[in-house]
Amino acid sequence: METIKKYAIAIVAAVTIIGFSAFNLVQKLDPPQDGWYEISTPSGDPEQPENQAIAGFVDTNPPLEDECNTANQAEPCQVHLDLSTFSSSIPLSGMTVKQAADSGAVATQYAKRPE
Repeated sequence: METIKKYAIAIVAAVTIIGFSAFNLVQKLDPPQDGWYEISTPSGDPEQPENQAIAGFVDTNPPLEDECNTANQAEPCQVHLDLSTFSSSIPLSGMTVKQAADSGAVATQYAKRPE
């Protein structure tokens, strides 16, 4: 009975390791795509890319909401990134726009909040 319990624990551990490894492999094989990324400015000048934290992918189409669109003129809320030359082992959601640009991303357009 004790031997069966040890084998069961070993099997569960192996399956867990394989599952996490497969998830990490999918992230590496599925590169980020061009499109609109939500950004926030936790501190500093919101117009400066080094202060714009990338929160995550939103869409391939420009935002049309009143609170965030390309016609507004206030603080940036989304950025369109061209990632055709982007290369980094750090996920975009852990970078600033400046760090993404240093890794090959190109910020082509911003959507902003209303004044």
